[in-house]
Amino acid sequence: MEADKIANTKIYDIVKEPTRKSRKNMLIFSVLVVLYLKTALRPNEINSLGIKFTSETQNTIILILFAFVIYYLIAFLIYTITDFINWKLKYYSMIRDSVSKKKNESTDLTDKLLIETHNEMIQEFKIYKIAFYFTNPLSVIIIIWEFIIPIIFVIITIIMFAVT
Repeated sequence: MEADKIANTKIYDIVKEPTRKSRKNMLIFSVLVVLYLKTALRPNEINSLGIKFTSETQNTIILILFAFVIYYLIAFLIYTITDFINWKLKYYSMIRDSVSKKKNESTDLTDKLLIETHNEMIQEFKIYKIAFYFTNPLSVIIIIWEFIIPIIFVIITIIMFAVT
């Protein structure tokens, strides 16, 4: 069913593996920066290697951690934009293919064909009423969970770093 394919595409897992990895690393380094800034978790020495950290070295460590946060934020944004564009292209491709299929079956090439195709998809969706009504909210939840919350966390980390 065309409508079923389009609904599945709409709630399709947008995030690809490179995006997940960069998000994970971005959040890990953000947590490390927050812990470093807001707690007393600062390395003073590593006994097994015989290394002692001065306050200057500790400042360098936080700068390096913060640089990783920025690096992974940029990577995450690049991958996110790419994944989102690919998802939208796939979604619109499914709709276009459905309309093309109808065009090939019909001699009417007007906007009426688009309306008929849309109405037929709605009729097909009546069987999948729950999926039809929840695809938009689920898409929004996916976007919030996968993209917006991690970026907000990193923005908070950047603000905390700038304040200290």
